[in-house]
Amino acid sequence: MKIAYFHVFGKPPIEESVYRMLGASFPEFDVQSITLIPLLRRRPLVILGNFFAMIREYGLGSLKNYNSFKQAFLSTPYLFQKISELCRDAIVANKEHYVFSFQLQSLFDCSVPGIPNYVYTDHTHLLNHAYQGFSVRFKSERWLALEKKIYANATGIFTRSENVSQSLERDYECAPEKIECVYVGMNTPGPVGATAGISNNSKSILFIGSDWARKGGDILIQAFSQVLESHPDATLTIVGARPQVSVPNCRVLGRVPLEQIDKHYSRASLFCLPTLQEPFGVVLLEAMAHGLPVIATSIGAVPEVVTADTGILVPPHNVDALTAALNELLADPDRARKLGARGQRLVITRYNWTTVGAAIRHAILDDSEAPPAASASA
Repeated sequence: MKIAYFHVFGKPPIEESVYRMLGASFPEFDVQSITLIPLLRRRPLVILGNFFAMIREYGLGSLKNYNSFKQAFLSTPYLFQKISELCRDAIVANKEHYVFSFQLQSLFDCSVPGIPNYVYTDHTHLLNHAYQGFSVRFKSERWLALEKKIYANATGIFTRSENVSQSLERDYECAPEKIECVYVGMNTPGPVGATAGISNNSKSILFIGSDWARKGGDILIQAFSQVLESHPDATLTIVGARPQVSVPNCRVLGRVPLEQIDKHYSRASLFCLPTLQEPFGVVLLEAMAHGLPVIATSIGAVPEVVTADTGILVPPHNVDALTAALNELLADPDRARKLGARGQRLVITRYNWTTVGAAIRHAILDDSEAPPAASASA
């Protein structure tokens, strides 16, 4: 008996984390990982057809740069329908061997008639309207109608935050009993426990994020320039992105291997993510697991993670507020350590894959007409 696990790209660490979580939570079944983009690459005519569908849906502006092309290419009704067909083709021949399917994120509808399908997502598209300056350019009304079908066809929907659960009820008219917030775990092993935590009095600020503009990188640089006036010995390390900056005491590392991320957390004294758009922000959990206090923006699901007990929230786009928060924690290392310790406890109790997997297993076994364990032994 199998579980069909649908995910899009195959590279993001979250996709591997969810695969391991499913395997650990449902050990009696074989988890079959099905990556959608490689399936699509085997269909060159579909790719060509979607290129023309993208131009027709969003215009030549979708070719402006890689990011706009990627967003537009993945957001056509044509591709949405073709991906659904690919999902059916991937498992329909042996449909009787599948207990259920499980899809990560809600870009496509991976449901197959006759097989329960569960969606695990950190966003809905309509939540993006709450972000200042957000453009809905590459999500047409026709695509939004298809997004609603994802949730309508799902047997159950698991979310990473209450923010997303509320959007599903409010914006998509999903029944509350169909939705369960199970949270999320980390993508790095991270030292979680008594040995983790700030072990020095350095003034080392850490930023991790690949999308520099969306994560508020420019805001952070402006704030850090002001911080140096009060704390000339403060440092800023930028991991993931590779912006051109000319600020003293700033190291830009760009992308680093996942297995090296932990050492950067361990060397920092506080973590800062002044993000402008954020479905969740798993890096916040990783920082908290290392005992770091967190400074972040009060948007999306971030306030569910970063509270007055674990860090400081500031309004997005507000350089002065961010500067004040950074100065506040850099000047008070004892408070910073206490915030970090509380954040670490929160990660241990709530934000770990064992807890997430147990909640998902309980919901699926209870919701199934025939419990999977009984099917496996039949």
